Amino acid sequence: MHSYLKIFAILSLTAFSTACTKQLKLKQPSPAQEIEEEFQESDLDILESANIPYELTDIKNPEKFVKYYLRSKFSLYNSDTLNEIAENNYKLALENPNDFEAQEQAFLLLLANQNYAKAINIINANKHSEQLTFENLFSYARAIAQDNTKKSEVILDNLLQTQNRLPHLKILKAYFKYQKTSDIQTLKEDILTINSSLSLDGFKYYYIGRAYEAKKEYVTAFKFYSLAFFQHTLRTEDVFSRLMYTSTKIDKKYRKNLFASNAKYGNNIYLVDQAFIDTTLIPELNNSLKELSSQVFYDLGWSINQTSANLAGLDFLALADYIAPNDKIKFQMAKGMYANSWPDDSVDLLEAIKPGSQYYLSSRIVLADMLKSIAPEKAVDVVLELKQNSRFNKHYLDSVLGQIYLNNNQFDKAITSLTSALEKDKSSKIYFSRAVAYERTNKFEKALTDLETALNKNPKNPIVLNYLGYLLIDLNKDAEKGLDYIRQSVKLDPTSAASLDSLGWAYIKLKAYEEGLETLETAYAQDSQDGVITGHLGDAYFYNGRKKEAIIYWKKALELEKDDTREINRIKQQLYKYNN
Repeated sequence: MHSYLKIFAILSLTAFSTACTKQLKLKQPSPAQEIEEEFQESDLDILESANIPYELTDIKNPEKFVKYYLRSKFSLYNSDTLNEIAENNYKLALENPNDFEAQEQAFLLLLANQNYAKAINIINANKHSEQLTFENLFSYARAIAQDNTKKSEVILDNLLQTQNRLPHLKILKAYFKYQKTSDIQTLKEDILTINSSLSLDGFKYYYIGRAYEAKKEYVTAFKFYSLAFFQHTLRTEDVFSRLMYTSTKIDKKYRKNLFASNAKYGNNIYLVDQAFIDTTLIPELNNSLKELSSQVFYDLGWSINQTSANLAGLDFLALADYIAPNDKIKFQMAKGMYANSWPDDSVDLLEAIKPGSQYYLSSRIVLADMLKSIAPEKAVDVVLELKQNSRFNKHYLDSVLGQIYLNNNQFDKAITSLTSALEKDKSSKIYFSRAVAYERTNKFEKALTDLETALNKNPKNPIVLNYLGYLLIDLNKDAEKGLDYIRQSVKLDPTSAASLDSLGWAYIKLKAYEEGLETLETAYAQDSQDGVITGHLGDAYFYNGRKKEAIIYWKKALELEKDDTREINRIKQQLYKYNN
């Protein structure tokens, strides 16, 4: 069977599920694109002449060193943690005080690592006339953190002269003016006339809504939050929280009509942008310039994190943390760290979020999701602890446990947990997950039944169509129906290697060998490290009279495939029969 466990990143029932209202990706240009344009000119080049105090042979992991050195343009990636990387670069900067690039890369890494004291040391030691990237932004953060609004505004004005394409900073400027005039109509006009891409309009309405909410004009605030959330699909936990808070102020009953029930998570718990929001814990808005500045930098970091694993996203979040530290920032930074392949730093941040925090439930679910591959027993412990001591619905947590067990080939336990979850949540995703567990334990009739149920609930899901079609053909149940399902899957997702593999295998089973070979070669070109695709390609070569190539690909398939015992045994039988 195809290695469909890879698909669970898409179908995960953990914190990376879709939101309470269907999560929509922005179709407009990403906010990160506009933000990153401002920093492209100051991107760091690879340090061809840097005095790196190591030979490549001394590196713990040369392949990883080169990967990170080239990808992120920072040297000394001789570690799996951002903390050690930042420390290595800090030492290099001290050893090379005249090397501006060394100073800059150390500063940005230290800032992302929230080591503010050493980042300040780098600024103070900089002997060059040129300023470090993010130096002015950090200077602003330091001033506003001390409530020095006069100095903050001067720095902001200087920033806008050199980085005037950042609309978020223009929103801050409008608020400085508003603080002096208290003219909310002018604030609204100033923000709405900021020149920016359509994808950033949601932020404009959000920040206008904050001003009205701070004045306790909840109806108007709610209107602007609604424009941001619904019309401009700015589906952040902040917009959602303010929307819920102001709706309650208008009419306590009204909130229940805004969104579909989220009973599967727990009473008053909603999932928005990978964060669980307990609507009973939403605090009153603090819209001071200090808190507003932290929010602006947070939104800049969030925007970048949404689209790429980029150090700039972490640097913006660090600025937000410096101004007004909170668990929301820790949670977002943890996701950014994980996206940058620093799981240890991510785990540390998540574990720093304590019970009682609005982000505690989110942090534990995301922690379990991160641990499920590297430390599955710890992941299970995290979820079991939540079952004993949280407001989460126990059946929802069973669905999370089921995914962890499924991810680690504990299929019987997965079936038990997912069956419990289905008592309260009869969603297509859970039926699909249990079907996979049934298939892996050779309970094929139960697997087919669950797949049919999953398809009835979500008839346009290419993954379910593909899996069901594959099984119908592979088990010699109904080849024509299976082929029809697979063709529908390919039509819905034409670039999926899994669907192309299933289509090619269907052709082989139906003795359309040339079509099968052509399709499987396309699938293999897209994913040459998949053992099942490789094994199927071996069969395609065999049935097209190319036995030597078939044997080569069957042998390679056995090297690649580690999980699908049925496919492994099939390939071994092929080699036993034909490799002589």
